[in-house]
Amino acid sequence: MTLGGVIDELSLQELRAVLEHKVGKGALVVDLSQVEFLASVGVNELVAALRRAPSDSPVTLRAVRGSIAQVVMEMNGLPHATELTLPVEERSREVEAH
Repeated sequence: MTLGGVIDELSLQELRAVLEHKVGKGALVVDLSQVEFLASVGVNELVAALRRAPSDSPVTLRAVRGSIAQVVMEMNGLPHATELTLPVEERSREVEAH
């Protein structure tokens, strides 16, 4: 599943509902590469999802190295996978924006 934009108090209920629905139903990769802001309430919800996940249905958090989400996860000691670069479609959008 891919998360994007702002994860804060306003989006928390939606994040919680989606994670509660998906955690435990097979391996789940939560891609945070498009997240622009990750508040502590979002971090807490991700931690809760990691703790709830049974060993046969793990949750993996993923972000681009240097992104807001990756920095926040690193600062909070959350286990995560890091990609070196943005996906191709993100790189092309970035170039067009300049």
